[in-house]
Amino acid sequence: MTRRIDQLLSATATDRRGKHGVVGASFFSMSTRLAQVSLQFLTIIILARFLVPADFGIYGMVTPLIAFFLVLRDAGLGIATLQSATLSERQASTLFYTNMLVGIVLGGLFVLLAPAVAYFYDERRLADLIRAFTILFLFSGIRVQLEALVYRGFRFQAVFIMEIAASSTALLVSAAIAAGGYGYWALCVRQLTYEVIYTSSLLIYVRWFPRFFSMDIGTRSLFKFGVSAAVSNFIVYFLRNIDNVLIGWRLGPAALGPYALAYRTVLLPIQQVVTPLSRVFIPHLSQQREDPAGFA
Repeated sequence: MTRRIDQLLSATATDRRGKHGVVGASFFSMSTRLAQVSLQFLTIIILARFLVPADFGIYGMVTPLIAFFLVLRDAGLGIATLQSATLSERQASTLFYTNMLVGIVLGGLFVLLAPAVAYFYDERRLADLIRAFTILFLFSGIRVQLEALVYRGFRFQAVFIMEIAASSTALLVSAAIAAGGYGYWALCVRQLTYEVIYTSSLLIYVRWFPRFFSMDIGTRSLFKFGVSAAVSNFIVYFLRNIDNVLIGWRLGPAALGPYALAYRTVLLPIQQVVTPLSRVFIPHLSQQREDPAGFA
């Protein structure tokens, strides 16, 4: 019986033209994103009944730092897996353990930075909030390669189910926390709940325990590509988040809360198109780099 990891690693452009094809994969990828956005809006509507603007502001002070650490956690290796024309289990295992190790290190560093961030914003409540997010990096480090492999294998229907399950559960849990009067902790618990459930779902679906670690020529080329992608991601991150940092620093959480919500709303249309389609076309077109006729 063929292991699922073997199917994901060996998926070719020809395989992707099969059951659903590029059009079907694009449909499921876009549907997943649309469902996520709908649930996010629903979450904001529900939580806004229980939280005050300052609660969103406190959470908004932490999100730029989280986004920066997530860029570092990925290290560009997720997209390196997506764009690789061929990928062995040994290479995938090496990338998996690298991302997991980076996630652990970043989680520890996040804890150490908590007092400094709280001092920078002059907001003591941030320290405990930042420490709680350590869980996010521990799970997301495991998630990177599993998610990339599932995308590489064009299993977008499975991703749709896992994303909806994780987002829906996170919505229910965060609503209960907010109704209980715990304020900004509802926003924190929502993100942590989503990450734990989604990563656990990926582990169950892929059913793979990485067994190798090596640095052959092919693996080194993947790391080289990852560094370039990480630098690009860092530049985009800086341009998109520096304003949130400055507003939170100078004006406080009450002013940052509405601004952060409005800014994310402006970015949503772009994210709804670029992100889901890139997950489909990067692995598909990468398989055809040596076959110009395949692009026709």
